[in-house]
Amino acid sequence: MNKIWVAIVIATAIMSGACTHTPTLTTPTSASVNLPTVLLREPASDLLAFYDVVRKQPVAELNKEHDKAKQQLMQNKTDYYRMRLALLLTLPNTPFHDNAVAINLLNEVLKDAKTNTSSLHGLASLLVNELIEKQRIVDDLTQKFKVEQKRGDELKVKVDAIKNMEKSMARRDKHQ
Repeated sequence: MNKIWVAIVIATAIMSGACTHTPTLTTPTSASVNLPTVLLREPASDLLAFYDVVRKQPVAELNKEHDKAKQQLMQNKTDYYRMRLALLLTLPNTPFHDNAVAINLLNEVLKDAKTNTSSLHGLASLLVNELIEKQRIVDDLTQKFKVEQKRGDELKVKVDAIKNMEKSMARRDKHQ
């Protein structure tokens, strides 16, 4: 829960910082996700607004956005488009959901020296850390599940052995 609040605080700080400066960047996503045509200073603010809109869309629309994001990244290999695609890949319950690919895209953003001081770097860092932590939790739970499943299988073998002993004893008692 603390991490969610940290993410909200960071996102709010980024968004409020964008509102206090002179607008300089037109949102490239407004046409594709029906964002109002507004001017934002920070690409991270634009990406957060993009995510807020697409996370509410039906899967058919999300598939179109995913295809468009892949095409845009192929045409413009920029950190902005890497992050845009990474955000789409993190959406749950979509056919293209892939946290591993999202982490790789975000790590490319983090490797780029030009973004080290930008809000994109901060947002990418936050997202990578959250996705890695989420993966660690999934891995831990998967390991625990496997241990419990093995334990369950061992107990089933023991129960089956007891049942077989009971049947054997019952047959022996019938024959005596």
